[in-house]
Amino acid sequence: MNTIINELKENFRRGNIAIQLIYINVGVFIVSTLATVILQLFNINISAFFQWLELPAWPQRFLTQPWSILSYMFLHADVWHILFNMYSLFIFGCVLEHVWGGKKFLLFYLVTGIGAALIHSGVMYLEAISLQNSLEAGNIATNIKSNIRELEGALNKVIAFAKINKKELTLDIAKEALKERY
Repeated sequence: MNTIINELKENFRRGNIAIQLIYINVGVFIVSTLATVILQLFNINISAFFQWLELPAWPQRFLTQPWSILSYMFLHADVWHILFNMYSLFIFGCVLEHVWGGKKFLLFYLVTGIGAALIHSGVMYLEAISLQNSLEAGNIATNIKSNIRELEGALNKVIAFAKINKKELTLDIAKEALKERY
């Protein structure tokens, strides 16, 4: 066991930036998954902790958790999510790092991660405001305060519910789609 850990440490130390980012991402995934499993065994909900690391649902929450614009980049929802992301990082990251060098690649990684967070948050915010306005100023969208994934899920659920039932998007349809939430 000790030799495996030493070998991992040595590979991390000798690896390029892309490999080091993969190690960090996988390490965070393993620790967060193990913490979730262990705490679930004791009926302790860890989601409140992860909300402080996830991308907030509303731009105003960035004021209380500005670190989330970086920490979200290292969180992954499931095994397939991390496998695809790390495979992509390995394939493209190693090539880009070879062409640009380590410092430029790391800057690229961080800037594109922050840019993606800002664009995604902005689009979700505009969709929520648009939905809220189209629902005659209903407060459904503003009741979702945790993270961007929850807001995105609620918006998609309302839109899908209206389309499946072939009904116009109204406040009543949104309330019906989200009735278990409110």
